[in-house]
Amino acid sequence: MEKDIVEISKVSADKPEGSGAIETKKVPNLTYPYWKEKRVIYEDLKKEVIDKTKLYVEELKVLNNESNKEILKMEKLILEIEK
Repeated sequence: MEKDIVEISKVSADKPEGSGAIETKKVPNLTYPYWKEKRVIYEDLKKEVIDKTKLYVEELKVLNNESNKEILKMEKLILEIEK
């Protein structure tokens, strides 16, 4: 039986004025200069995203106050996702 597989792409696009670092809507002039529709095992992708997010949170703690409520929220969300 094939494991749960998802397709992911790394893209480049024009950044719309007023947009953030992460966008969930379609963006203009989308291109695929890196890779397109790469097939990966969902659990592997999930683990990598969680691990990288934990590293990011640790970096935020160095740059900010460790008790910053937004950082604490992120840590709580990570714990919920890991269950």
